[in-house]
Amino acid sequence: MPKLNINITAISGSTGTYDKASGPGQVASDGDIDLRNATTAAVDLSWTLSDSLGKTFASNGLNAGNSTEFTGIALSNGNRTLTVADNNDPGQQYEYTLTLSDGTVLDPKIINR
Repeated sequence: MPKLNINITAISGSTGTYDKASGPGQVASDGDIDLRNATTAAVDLSWTLSDSLGKTFASNGLNAGNSTEFTGIALSNGNRTLTVADNNDPGQQYEYTLTLSDGTVLDPKIINR
């Protein structure tokens, strides 16, 4: 399964600054992800917090409501990296939040193929 790697390089309140490190799709500076050009159904999404932020993800770092769109949530890299599988269902757009251990909540969006 392809993996979209995303860096989070700054956080101000509930707003983050994001950039695509590698992989399919597009990542806007506000964190919105566009997977419409991804060639496969499922895509792993992996967010990594910059060392300079001094922050980590909470153990329940992804909140997608009742959606079954996301599976296999895993933390690594001292809880600075959160990885999840996105089913990339055609034509679907999902709201989700990323939660950090200090209570910060970030709210980017995903547009699927």
